[in-house]
Amino acid sequence: MERILPLELVGYKELEYDLLDENGDLVVQKGEQLTASILMKLSYMKLYKHEHKPVYTLEEKQREEGINLPDSLIAESSTEHLLGDTRDFLQKAYDGVPIKLDDCIKSAKIIIEEVAQAIDNIDSINQLRVYDEYTYSHNINVSSLSTAVGMYMNMSENEIKELALAAFLHDIGKMKVPKEILNKPGKLDITELEIMRRHTSLGYRYIKENFDVPDRIARVALDHHEKFVGKGYPNGLHGKMINRYAQIASVVDIYDALVSDRVYKKGIPAGKVIHIMKTELRNEFNEEVFDKFISLAVSKKDAEIPEESGNSGEPPSQEAI
Repeated sequence: MERILPLELVGYKELEYDLLDENGDLVVQKGEQLTASILMKLSYMKLYKHEHKPVYTLEEKQREEGINLPDSLIAESSTEHLLGDTRDFLQKAYDGVPIKLDDCIKSAKIIIEEVAQAIDNIDSINQLRVYDEYTYSHNINVSSLSTAVGMYMNMSENEIKELALAAFLHDIGKMKVPKEILNKPGKLDITELEIMRRHTSLGYRYIKENFDVPDRIARVALDHHEKFVGKGYPNGLHGKMINRYAQIASVVDIYDALVSDRVYKKGIPAGKVIHIMKTELRNEFNEEVFDKFISLAVSKKDAEIPEESGNSGEPPSQEAI
């Protein structure tokens, strides 16, 4: 049996495999509707499945629905290794099991090597992303895209290593958010949103208590939802008070979150996301960092803005990422 996290189930309307408890007994049968009440019940259980992978991957589903995804230039073997390590890494954090820093450094090293090999050959910025369940791919993608931006900014080799690791760890605090909030399929209310926001300070504390890394690496978990003009969280920092690596991670964090399918929304086309970020969100970022990100994106095919690229309603905010 393969152990899974309950949050892997969030976003699916029905179960695609038999779900078992730690004794191997059937908990939910394949094909059952995953209602909010069932998800809440499962969030407190240790769960297992027989299949190593879901019947359909996210990429297969998107292609089946006619969504044109560019082929990732991250090697398939590296993608499988990274996703497997990320699943293990998050599961251990979720369970309170010690995590080896060397394993995280190894993943960051793979990301750096893959980005370095691919960055000069991409037609689309999304070719530096991997496609899988958002919970796992997001950590890899934020690290990968942050690394690419760092390379465009001519950061030193050591800075790139620190940035890749810090971005890979940036959301670890979400594993310490109460299960009923983390797994909620609907929109969070004000109280729940405030609790979710604590993932930044929880992540920072986790890294400081468990890993022997410089504070500048740990602070990415704390600062990645701060805004360059202020009014971000948790501390309302502004300008260069915000950790330098976090200034990079915050840009790609929003990009990856907006283009990805989430439990409460479909992903937005990449060109439209770039347009929204340029017209409505750019003041939230360090101008130099944002310009480097855009220079990486706008020369690529996925930065071509579709004709119907207007954004109605409230602009996306880091609070919802």
